[in-house]
Amino acid sequence: MGWLFLGLAGCTPTMDSRLDEEKNPFFQEGRRRVAALDYKGAIEAFERTLETNPRSALAHYELAVLYDERENNYPAAIYHYTKAIELRPDGSYPADLARTRIPVCKQEMVKTESMATINPSGLRELERLREEAAQWRRQFEAARAELARCQAERVAAPAPAPPADAALAGSGPAVGGSLPAGPARTSVTRTH
Repeated sequence: MGWLFLGLAGCTPTMDSRLDEEKNPFFQEGRRRVAALDYKGAIEAFERTLETNPRSALAHYELAVLYDERENNYPAAIYHYTKAIELRPDGSYPADLARTRIPVCKQEMVKTESMATINPSGLRELERLREEAAQWRRQFEAARAELARCQAERVAAPAPAPPADAALAGSGPAVGGSLPAGPARTSVTRTH
């Protein structure tokens, strides 16, 4: 009887719901887009996940991370981190990580607000620099994705065969072939 209890205890409702959340095709698409560095597309996919399952703690968490780390939209990140915690009140993944990120997002929001009151022109310059850095990051990520794609194609492509002419060069006429046309040659015998 003890082994039956241990077997049943291994799969909790939280684990089952997490597996179900991961099976959502929009959630899977969001993960693929993150892997492809398409963060805007990933946000759209995770938003569609929430349209089909508003109780997906994983989708809320993925959105929070994207808003936090990629979009610098701290209010949206805090909202989604909070929803992940509400949906997983037991503190399991992803609520445990969400709890650690909310104070960081609040700190970033305070920094941004304090900069605006201290020096409005400095804040505009900071925003310009952030946008420029974001553009460079997007270009870098696109170049890195292109490099990975090219490397994958090179590995997947078969090695090119040497041209037929190169294989025959210097080996004389091909079997069944004829000598090139030209003036008739005669041999001259020299005597010493």
